[in-house]
Amino acid sequence: MMKRWSNTMLTGLVIGILVPMISFQTYVSLYRKGETLIQVVDRFIFLNVLTHVMSLACIPNLLVFFLFLWTNNERSAHGVIGATIIYALTVAVLIFI
Repeated sequence: MMKRWSNTMLTGLVIGILVPMISFQTYVSLYRKGETLIQVVDRFIFLNVLTHVMSLACIPNLLVFFLFLWTNNERSAHGVIGATIIYALTVAVLIFI
């Protein structure tokens, strides 16, 4: 049986990494008009809330995770969990630096 590309852990990992980036960029585009992405990130670093924003940007991964589960793409759902764990570890490292 041919393996579906949409039901691989790599697919879930890539989508799970991209979705928070896209959601953050969408936030910047909609609510921070006139500021570049770099300016917004610098402001979040200055206000010491970058890790909070990174954590909140991962919330859309829940939707992606459940979409994969509802469509019986369990391997891709595992990839999304892996990407979320990578984000969590990154946030933990940034908190302790």
